[in-house]
Amino acid sequence: MVVIRVKSTSEIASSIDAAYRYAGAHGVYNAQSILGEILGNYYDEKAVIVKVGSYLIGIALYRIYPNELHIPEFAVVKQGIGIGTMIVKELAKIAEENGIHSLTANYGPGAKGFYDKLGFVENSESLAGNPAALVKRV
Repeated sequence: MVVIRVKSTSEIASSIDAAYRYAGAHGVYNAQSILGEILGNYYDEKAVIVKVGSYLIGIALYRIYPNELHIPEFAVVKQGIGIGTMIVKELAKIAEENGIHSLTANYGPGAKGFYDKLGFVENSESLAGNPAALVKRV
């Protein structure tokens, strides 16, 4: 697995098909639609991606605010094998390189346990303004 920083999701638009092929071949159909939806709906965002060969297997979009790096979208094709942890570690490096000491993330049902394991806590003061945000100090 390789972690790659992407300046704009427009650079990886061709990865939508690769994400579908990988997900379909590995029986993770929900993940394929999530990855494709993220790439289709967010055309010009900064991202951290994880690839195996030419296959996109994980993505997190991020936005840099004055005091936080915010993660509005995050998806992996398979949970529990370290893809998400690799992405969060890379996002923490990006935050540190930009003099930022907080990561914030939106989360949906089932994702809070993942963020809890990585040290995120509930936060109502996110600059991104999302009431369902978690924060991690880096």
